[in-house]
Amino acid sequence: MSTVKKYTDVIIRLPADTARSVLGLTKSKGIDIRTSDSGDTVGLPEATEGLLLKVRLLHPQARFAIRKGRREEKLEVELPEKIAALMNCPNPSCVTSQPKEPAAPEFKVVREEPLTLQCLYCGRYVPKGGITPDLFEVTRFIPPAKSTF
Repeated sequence: MSTVKKYTDVIIRLPADTARSVLGLTKSKGIDIRTSDSGDTVGLPEATEGLLLKVRLLHPQARFAIRKGRREEKLEVELPEKIAALMNCPNPSCVTSQPKEPAAPEFKVVREEPLTLQCLYCGRYVPKGGITPDLFEVTRFIPPAKSTF
């Protein structure tokens, strides 16, 4: 059984006007958001590796760090070759979108720049612009899959 990796005092730097998309992905209390013309900074008291991967998928240009006292240590959030049970397939005809099918969505990373994923069940390509926060909302039971993070 794998354990979920958690980080404390996480800082996420994003392009301007994109911090709100992170709020919908987390249930953390005490989130600190700072906005400026040059970009947004989101401070999270804690974050799982899965949450950071979701942010990386939504915002490939995001930069991550962990606060250690007054210092910050860069945190690399790498895309795995396969992403399992983290987001839904946008194809409504995909077997993983069917309510009575016990299949967890799986994607392979086809390209990192520009980001492109491919569903391993239906073959649909999901470009960076096709990855939206609502794909991370689980609206039905998805059976446990081998975690890739």
